[in-house]
Amino acid sequence: MYMEEVIIELGVGNNKRHKDSIGIDLIEADGVDIVGRAEDILKTFEDDSVDAIYCYHFLEHVDDVEYLIRLIQQKLKWG
Repeated sequence: MYMEEVIIELGVGNNKRHKDSIGIDLIEADGVDIVGRAEDILKTFEDDSVDAIYCYHFLEHVDDVEYLIRLIQQKLKWG
């Protein structure tokens, strides 16, 4: 059985770079699929369930980068 990849793009706004990604941002925009804080939305995904998480020019807008990175590590599949 083929499982579709789960790809997330954080802080995507109008600039989604990965067409099949789930775009997450605080503001509603063309590339945004889920509106909300990245940390809150990521918590809704099962651990070890995400194939890739991308962000571009985003981490400088995060209050607690260390926490976000730990959360990303939990959600990514490793191996």
